[in-house]
Amino acid sequence: MPGTCVENVAQCQRATVNQLFSLLVSVKIFQTMRICPTVVLCLLILAMPASAMDQQWIDDLNQRFPGIGNEFEMAVRQKLSPYGETADPQEIITTLLADPDYVPDRIANARSFSAHSELMLLYPAIGEYEKSLKEAKLLRDFILRHSPEDERILQTFRGVYSELLLVNGQYEEALKEIEQTIAIDPSEAGNYLSQGVAYVRLQRLEDALDSLKILVQHPDGLKYAQQLFVFIMEHRRVFQGAQLQKNTMIDVMLKEIDSESSAATHLLTEVSNAPDNRQKAEHQPPASSSVPTASTPTPSKSEKSSRPAAAAPSLRSLTALKGLNAEQVSKLLGPPLMESEGATTFDRDYPFRGETLNISFDKKTRQSVSFQMFFLPPVDQNRAFAQIGLKEEAGAVPVIDNDMLKVWGSYGPFSKLRLSLSEGRVIAVIVEP
Repeated sequence: MPGTCVENVAQCQRATVNQLFSLLVSVKIFQTMRICPTVVLCLLILAMPASAMDQQWIDDLNQRFPGIGNEFEMAVRQKLSPYGETADPQEIITTLLADPDYVPDRIANARSFSAHSELMLLYPAIGEYEKSLKEAKLLRDFILRHSPEDERILQTFRGVYSELLLVNGQYEEALKEIEQTIAIDPSEAGNYLSQGVAYVRLQRLEDALDSLKILVQHPDGLKYAQQLFVFIMEHRRVFQGAQLQKNTMIDVMLKEIDSESSAATHLLTEVSNAPDNRQKAEHQPPASSSVPTASTPTPSKSEKSSRPAAAAPSLRSLTALKGLNAEQVSKLLGPPLMESEGATTFDRDYPFRGETLNISFDKKTRQSVSFQMFFLPPVDQNRAFAQIGLKEEAGAVPVIDNDMLKVWGSYGPFSKLRLSLSEGRVIAVIVEP
């Protein structure tokens, strides 16, 4: 199962000895090869905690695939524990390669099967991702030949193989493997995490969001949905030119569970058909006298931080930006940090209250259609509101309130407010004027 398949291969601490024995007895590989399952059981027995290890390779793996570094760390700890606290992965690998039962590129018996499995789990700890992938392919091919009817084992070894394909940058091949794995068991939630990661790597945003939508609605998909959402947001710069607009991203992901999202999906159409007086707004200065003129230099971030808060009252609240067109916002906040263009909107990133505020503007009216702010790592709700400049409304009750999402149909002067959550903490705030 992707997301936990490395852990399954290693048979980590959550399994009991009896569960391990039952699993191995059920695997027809060992029955057809006339191998005593007890021998293999001894190789996979539960482990005592091992010593601390280098964090660099774990973080590197987690950057390549969400959570896989932690899974490999747990597996490596298990494999090192019988050798003592001073054991080194390279030493164990050298020992395994010198074992008489180890034959490169071939599995001849239970001991060689175990050796190749352990090498697959240990190689990442020394940065040898390609060698780990080679071992994973050997194991996966062996399972396909000898026990293709055992879905649990097949899912496990195909899953770790597809994850290592992603780790090694072979995204097209990984996607093919993942799709074949989904065909075996479409109900397995972890498959869609792998699928979504592959789509992100291939810059297929809409497909990645489809995978995320499946996880959002899956009864066992919460953890995977959170991991994939964060992964998408960490790579969102890749999609700056995508036709799907960021201000409708949450609508696309949650259209099946948010009863109001269908109206929000048509927001851009409504804006583009708005009365002409909205189009005239771009030629008129805002009513507030706090908007600087063209000759007023925009203070730098360092200058802002050195001045008293009263010197820039217009930046204390998101409300000050409501109703402004693109030119007026740039006069108030300064030049955008980044700009991207879609089919009907263009997006600009601005520094705002120590964070980056993304504002989407309608191309025709040049009026704002959404404000977004993302938080990595996630923050609590009070901090999120303070950073984006929203005043908490005591009597406001969200129409959707769960572990992943809070939605208000209206919030103060704004038509809609959404919080995307991870374990109760805010990942993103999306506000629609």
